[in-house]
Amino acid sequence: MRNCEEISNDIERGRYKKLSVKELIAIKMHLLICRPCADYKKDSDLIDLLLQKKYENGAPKYEFSEEEKLNLKNACNKDI
Repeated sequence: MRNCEEISNDIERGRYKKLSVKELIAIKMHLLICRPCADYKKDSDLIDLLLQKKYENGAPKYEFSEEEKLNLKNACNKDI
């Protein structure tokens, strides 16, 4: 039996990739016996729905200012 962390990862992965029948059954079975994971899926579904509604016309356009670009460049160079 898969643990809660694996199930929550599968739930999220299923939003972007088609899961196998075996994975889908494992999720369903786990959700029947694990209330926290069932609540997690419900909350995750709600967040996904709200984000879809918010960005249904596309994400707002954002461009970095010259100062932000310079700060990012400097931050990247510090790690090298």
